[in-house]
Amino acid sequence: MTFTDIQLFEMEKFFNEITIPEVVKIDAATTYTNAPLFVQENITLLKTKQLIPVIATQRWNMLCEVKKAILDPVK
Repeated sequence: MTFTDIQLFEMEKFFNEITIPEVVKIDAATTYTNAPLFVQENITLLKTKQLIPVIATQRWNMLCEVKKAILDPVK
């Protein structure tokens, strides 16, 4: 999925308005440690618009996974 500038702004706003946990478990096999740094770095990279589309889409999807995991934590 490609994303728009508005969607990126909304994603950044979401993460700025919450306290991002240090550890975010995406699924049974995937856990992001230092999630605040992960989110910050990926949003910054996406805002530069210098990533090739396939990489930008992967980064966007990872941010979506983190957001989903925060809103509905894996048990």
